[in-house]
Amino acid sequence: MVRIFLTSESYNYYFNCSFYSNERWWEEGKPNHFIGIFYLVLGFIFEILYIPSLIAMVNSELIYLSCYKIMFFIGLLDFFVIIINAIFSGYLGYIGAVACNYPLLNYVLGVLALIGWITASTSCLLLAINRVIDMFNSHLSLLLFDGYKTFLWLLIPIIYGLAAGIFSNPPGFTSKQMAWFYDPHYGTYVPQSFKAPNYINYVQVVHNLLVTSVMSIVYTVFCGLIGLKYKTTHKIRLTDPKGSLFIQSFIICFSSFVAAAVNVYMQFFPTPNFVVIIGHFLWIFTHGFTSVILIVFNKTIRGEIKTFYFHMIGKNRATRVSIIKSNSIRH
Repeated sequence: MVRIFLTSESYNYYFNCSFYSNERWWEEGKPNHFIGIFYLVLGFIFEILYIPSLIAMVNSELIYLSCYKIMFFIGLLDFFVIIINAIFSGYLGYIGAVACNYPLLNYVLGVLALIGWITASTSCLLLAINRVIDMFNSHLSLLLFDGYKTFLWLLIPIIYGLAAGIFSNPPGFTSKQMAWFYDPHYGTYVPQSFKAPNYINYVQVVHNLLVTSVMSIVYTVFCGLIGLKYKTTHKIRLTDPKGSLFIQSFIICFSSFVAAAVNVYMQFFPTPNFVVIIGHFLWIFTHGFTSVILIVFNKTIRGEIKTFYFHMIGKNRATRVSIIKSNSIRH
């Protein structure tokens, strides 16, 4: 039987916290001010960097390139997921909450975070494939990704991510480990009378295995093609626009690869608390570091950001001058 998780029945079944009072659940939490603030600060830094980067992409001609359409889509997903995995997580960790303190909110945000992760990491695979094809066969790249075709390709991660959120159970946050777990009672003694459901999210486990294996194949193929091209032409330049774009894509996708690998390990093996926190940090990093890559590696985006801020500063100065003039006229 296929279970749909966007229902009150599934929520009550998987996030059943009724066997303890809310006061009792608060006793289960372990406030961690240092890690909580770290998550919050990291989240706000990435969000601040994302806003001008995304605006710069839209305002420049870069948005007409297929790879930047995919990057922009990934950036939008990242922006919203960071609100959950960094800012919301940091707040809950700071106050020492567990999933059962805010069960409905955790359930809803867990669904959204799951959709965001699976959609974004699948989009990273699409970006990696797009870059490999474009570097070695630009005609094939145009045939597959030119114009509106990129948006058609993006329907694959969108539909896949939505399906994962609808048909698999979401995680909930616990301050005990400062991370998200599919068992909302993680680390809590539950009464013997409580029959716990199977909390393993097989969809995400399989997805993460696919992400790590397919991404390994894509970049192995790339390295092989690079070696073959060097053998025949002795000319490989990763400093040209295509090469630079590939480096950007590689760094963006490699963080997804590492985060997925750590998550798969955590699902099947006993994991020390510090490794769990590193895994959660990598999840935040995966969704946030794209903003840094876009600014560091792309002159066009840096130029657009400078123009954006100079325009804002100029606007504020003009407003202040007009206010001062109007006040002086009145007096």
